[in-house]
Amino acid sequence: MEDDIDQHVLWVPVREIPGGAVTVRTGRSPGAERVGIGFSSEAGLRLALGAGHGSVRLAGGALRALLLPLGVTRFEVDPVVLDPALLRLGERLVGSAA
Repeated sequence: MEDDIDQHVLWVPVREIPGGAVTVRTGRSPGAERVGIGFSSEAGLRLALGAGHGSVRLAGGALRALLLPLGVTRFEVDPVVLDPALLRLGERLVGSAA
């Protein structure tokens, strides 16, 4: 569901990079566009991405400010996320059928 993220404080998925810093993770739309994502609850993030996934609490406006300079203009709150292994399998199947 696309939403006005500025109205939310979100649980945002991150990954740790060398030096102990974190970087915000983005998603991809079905058309391969980068999408900023956040979740309205930690439970929602865990359900979508798994229990071992890192996250931070971040104001929606701050998420937008971080990602707009990178060309990310679409944002979704509480997106449905598919298992990455299934997405990779789908890409191989699509690629082999072409």
